[in-house]
Amino acid sequence: MKKTIGAFVIFTGLCLLFFVFYGQWSSDSVQKQMKRAILARNNEELPSVNLSTMHDAFNVTHPSELIHEPSDVLEVFVETNEEENGKEKQSKRNEEKQQVINNALAILSIPSIGLEVAVSEGLSHENLKYSVAHYANSATFGEIGNACIVGHRSHTYNRFFNRLDEVEIGNIVTLNTGINQFSYKVQNVLIVEPKDIWVLEQHHNFAELTLITCTPVRTPTHRLIIKATLV
Repeated sequence: MKKTIGAFVIFTGLCLLFFVFYGQWSSDSVQKQMKRAILARNNEELPSVNLSTMHDAFNVTHPSELIHEPSDVLEVFVETNEEENGKEKQSKRNEEKQQVINNALAILSIPSIGLEVAVSEGLSHENLKYSVAHYANSATFGEIGNACIVGHRSHTYNRFFNRLDEVEIGNIVTLNTGINQFSYKVQNVLIVEPKDIWVLEQHHNFAELTLITCTPVRTPTHRLIIKATLV
């Protein structure tokens, strides 16, 4: 009996490890495809566009439900449960991955914490599974206003915004769209409550970048905010 229980515990543990590693491999695969798509833009003969119309130029498709309301942006870290199973669930997952790849917008880099992550266009639970996401109602990169990027903190070291709490004032954040590259200098690091949607407010006289994630890692009661300005 004890041997049976022990074998069951080991089997269960191995299954859990498999699903964890499979999830990370799947996410890494999507990230690689997004980055390739972004960097390939340098070699494509495309019409002259700015970031505000890039989703049309690159045939970007959006998941069915994007988050637009400011009051929902800082609450997006609450996970939703899926009812699908079997083939339907796998089919939906494959469709989600392709949508996120199609939504590839830019590569975000923060050298001070060794981060390089692809950014998708449009804030949705699907995009946030495989990338960090640009809030579509905010400014576009490199332009006047407040461009907002949201990402999960992740429990895996240096995945998505896991190490965002290590960013310091003066650090540089870059965004490479495949056509242009923009550099921002960190001006402020804040911890706010989910209700503090003022961090999303737009400006009319300078270009700002706002990075948003949850904090602390295990009990995400607050939001970690990085404010940077274009240099």
